[in-house]
Amino acid sequence: MLIIRIVSMFFEVIKVAILVECLLSWIPNARYGKIGTIVRTITEPIMVPCEKINDKLFKGFLLDFSPIIAYFLIYIIENIILRLLMVIL
Repeated sequence: MLIIRIVSMFFEVIKVAILVECLLSWIPNARYGKIGTIVRTITEPIMVPCEKINDKLFKGFLLDFSPIIAYFLIYIIENIILRLLMVIL
């Protein structure tokens, strides 16, 4: 069951990174510092497609829902992978 814990921790790191990226967006120029660059590197593979989805669904809307979309997708993907691992193992 070690593999299930590792996969679960991996997804938790991504979720925390998404949250940190949201918090950094409220601090001027924090996204462009070392921490912001590291966090963006972690979240970019999921956030970029979610930003595109956000632009299509909420065109012209002032709020950015891409972190919520990303968090929701991560949650779904995590549950699918963990359930598959439980069946396999």
